[in-house]
Amino acid sequence: MKSLNRKWKEYRAQLKRDYMRQGMTEEEVARNYPPDIPPHQWMELVHYWFSERAQTYSTIGRAARAAQSVPHTSGSKSYARLRQEFVDEHGRKLGKVKFYRMTHTHQDGTFVRDESRDLYERATSLIAERDDESAA
Repeated sequence: MKSLNRKWKEYRAQLKRDYMRQGMTEEEVARNYPPDIPPHQWMELVHYWFSERAQTYSTIGRAARAAQSVPHTSGSKSYARLRQEFVDEHGRKLGKVKFYRMTHTHQDGTFVRDESRDLYERATSLIAERDDESAA
């Protein structure tokens, strides 16, 4: 069911990208409806896009995405769920720095952004320094 909801959300977002341009009025967008959507449903969707509620949600989402400087790669799974899956699969807990690497790298092992890599490298060097000091 989650997959279906995600696909429906992505489809609506694609429709908005394809049919709604900056500066267009609600009537202009409503007139140009896709062939695979009944006109009355299209008009309801367009009316929602232009509603104050949708505009507020859009502004909040845009600000949240802009504020996220170091995105993760875990998708919609919570960190708690990822940690538990790791414990179930490997029989041990994963350290915080290794968990950070797991959730901020692509499948090929490259970091999502340079900031992610820099933060990881700084953390590992601080841990190495602390281990050297405690060994001495």
